[in-house]
Amino acid sequence: MIGACSRKLSAKIVSESSTTSRYLLPTILSGALILVVTCWLAFQIPKGSIVQADELRTAERSREMLLKGPWTVYSNFAPSYAKPPLQYWLTALTLPRFANPAIAVRVWPLFYTIFAAAAVGWLAFLVDPTRPWLILLAVAIFISSPLILMEGCRGLLDVGLTLFTTLAIALAQLARVRPGWWFGVAMACWLGTIQKIPLIFLIWFIIVLIRLRHPGDRVLLRSRWLRASVILAIVMTAIWPSIQFVHYHMPLARVVVGDEFNELLLMAGLTEKPSIDIAWMITGWIMLAGGVFVWRGRFHGPLIELSLVLLATAGLFLILNFRSVRYFLPILPALSILLALLFHRALAQGGKSRTLVAILLLFFVSSGFVYGRMRINHRVQNEFDEQQLAQKLGSLQNEATKTLLIKSSNLLFDRFYLFYGRLRFPLQKQTLEQLRQMPIPPPVIGICSTGDFFALQKIYPQVRIEQASDKSICWRAGTL
Repeated sequence: MIGACSRKLSAKIVSESSTTSRYLLPTILSGALILVVTCWLAFQIPKGSIVQADELRTAERSREMLLKGPWTVYSNFAPSYAKPPLQYWLTALTLPRFANPAIAVRVWPLFYTIFAAAAVGWLAFLVDPTRPWLILLAVAIFISSPLILMEGCRGLLDVGLTLFTTLAIALAQLARVRPGWWFGVAMACWLGTIQKIPLIFLIWFIIVLIRLRHPGDRVLLRSRWLRASVILAIVMTAIWPSIQFVHYHMPLARVVVGDEFNELLLMAGLTEKPSIDIAWMITGWIMLAGGVFVWRGRFHGPLIELSLVLLATAGLFLILNFRSVRYFLPILPALSILLALLFHRALAQGGKSRTLVAILLLFFVSSGFVYGRMRINHRVQNEFDEQQLAQKLGSLQNEATKTLLIKSSNLLFDRFYLFYGRLRFPLQKQTLEQLRQMPIPPPVIGICSTGDFFALQKIYPQVRIEQASDKSICWRAGTL
């Protein structure tokens, strides 16, 4: 009797040890790949000034939080309700601690990228624990995507939302067995909402609808944990808008729609997206669709759920005609896992086809890295002279002086001069025509393009040049 028990215990230990060893190598290789890509991205984030419009928004809103307080988001020193505060809070922590402001702004998307890649590997394990190498394939496809490489070293909000979305889907898988994990989904939902938009609420709703179709899952959905977690997520999400409404008189319409309605209506169409980004996404969709048709009878519950979440969310994005391909980033982990599954099953077939599939996989991953590197290198701009002008503008500014930016296609965004000039008071954008019709009385300071300075002299005869670059001039008129 004792011998039989001993043999069973030994067999169990050997089985668990064998299972652990099966996952050890794929996990180590996945971690090594994430580490290599992270180190490479870490060398990219200090390069170039912050000149992209949305990245400048992150930088300047975070800087103004340091000046005016953390309880609302400011844009040009006025309350802004377009985006929630989480990444601005984080960036406000790093801005005073780094000499290079580009590092301070971009370091958080880098951290988000690291954890998002790890979360992709974890989610791949949860949806199909029988395939250890699916972890490495999913991580490789995700981390080699030009989208994640580009956004992983830019100070935007999308990678953070991608991380929280992936965590929410993974925790929802755990809730299949233990409904208490719905509280984890609620926390991820709240974090995603104060990072950018309440997308996770939509994905959560889709997951619940899918599970209502299956009797076993339907029983678990009757749990009090789910109802309590939904209430918790709603209450926590309502805290920030309530503060804005009570203390800063935010319009009620902005609770649902962060951006101005005219901004939403002017969103650019899909035809304006970079063609190679579209080609990369279409390639993924074609491979995914082909795989679904080939292996449609072999998907099990979690994979069907992941596929439907991906298709429903992507379909909604396409219907809404979102203005940039990066808005697809939160569902990139799901696409990466499903593509990894197709590659895994194709590689398992054996024969000559395995070699062709391996070559295709290598091309798919390496081309993503190559194109991502090209896009990052294309982004790098120094704009050192413009930084010097912005700093000069900041040194001239005081409370009694109006600060103007004369609109021109040759100039950078107003947020560039606010951020790099460390301006302490608002910057007004004016056209020459507006100034001719209603001149702002001196003393005034400002930035204009070199070609507009002659016309500016007719409006302010006493204007003088304080500093100039090849394309712009820092000027002042009147006594400071």
